[in-house]
Amino acid sequence: MLNYRAVLVGGTGTGKGHLAIAIARALIRNGTRGRFFNVVDLVNQLETETRSGMQGRTAD
Repeated sequence: MLNYRAVLVGGTGTGKGHLAIAIARALIRNGTRGRFFNVVDLVNQLETETRSGMQGRTAD
């Protein structure tokens, strides 16, 4: 299985969230998994995994 990642960078109101939702929706419609994260929430989740000794769960 191929894993692709995209990072959308830009200021407030530039459409990053809109694009992320559209991309995830297209992936899901094609039978693939699609997820998107706010960078602050992602970093917090990864740090929590590391502290609990369960690194890599989010990536899986």
